[in-house]
Amino acid sequence: MQAVLTIFLAMLGLVAAQKSKEDSSFISKVYNAISIPVGEAMEAFQAKYATLPFAESISFPVLVVSVVSGAIALWLITKLLDPRPYLYNSGKLGNLEKKSVFVCPKSGEYVPPKKTAA
Repeated sequence: MQAVLTIFLAMLGLVAAQKSKEDSSFISKVYNAISIPVGEAMEAFQAKYATLPFAESISFPVLVVSVVSGAIALWLITKLLDPRPYLYNSGKLGNLEKKSVFVCPKSGEYVPPKKTAA
């Protein structure tokens, strides 16, 4: 996130510097004030990450992408395999589910649609 912000500010600084020379010193000061601490923090983090036992096998960006995609996949699988997804709010039917033709109003169970002659 900070790297994206730094790149955005760098592009903003280049555009502003092309428009007027007076503002370029202010933009460069803002860019330096943001980018230098971010760069130092990234260097320090990479030095500490390199000492971890699994750092030789997997790089940090790949680790982050793996963890995030795994978490999203786990969340998606649990949502898709929920046997009663319409029940929420402590097991009570919501307003839309109470009016649904696919839910029995008395038991709250799923009612399959009626077959037509077509």
